[in-house]
Formats: sequence, structure tokens, C-alpha cells
Amino acid sequence: MPRVWRREMFKAIFAALKPGGVFINADKMAPDDEKKHRSDFIWQMKRIVQAHISAGRDDLAREWLLHYLRDNQPEYIFTEKEAREVLKKIGFAQVKIFGRSRMDAAVVAKK
Repeated sequence: MPRVWRREMFKAIFAALKPGGVFINADKMAPDDEKKHRSDFIWQMKRIVQAHISAGRDDLAREWLLHYLRDNQPEYIFTEKEAREVLKKIGFAQVKIFGRSRMDAAVVAKK
């Protein structure tokens, strides 16, 4: 999802939450360290492609490859730092990134 869409989605979620409500989101989120992001991205690409080819689904391997390549373009990459900044700017407090596993991480924030 393009970064600008995420911002709009986060604004809508903030507006829908009651005061004291908690927002939790697990998604693809680039680590702030670019070198780690590159390494994790390559690891994920290899795993996705190998898994689908092993299952005899070259078609899905290609689709996922294209999907991940698109999501790794600058207008799509969403970093931990950007997530914290965007959520705080919207009005969320106590923004924390947790549960990182390679390309995936979760964020929790309170209204």
C-alpha cells in the first residue's frame, strides 16, 4: 500500500477510536537500517520464490516476486521511523514498534 494511503488509513483509525483506545497493526515495515532492510528483502524474495517453485506454482512465484518488487519502491516503503512519526503527528501517543521478524513488524499506539 502506498505510504500516502497508510497515512490516510491511520487518520481514519484515529478518528474512529475512543479516547484511550489502542491501535495495533502488523504489516510489512522496513527497519530503519537500510542495510538490514536490503538483506531482509532479499531473504524474503528467495523464500517466496523457492516455496512457490517447489510447490510447482511458477505462476504464483512470479506474481509474488512482482508484488514484492513493487512494494520495495520508494513510494511504498514504510519505515519504523516513518510509522512512529506519522502516528505521533496524527495524535497517537505511546507509539512502539515490536515483534519484528525480518520484513514484518507490529506497531501499537494509544489514542
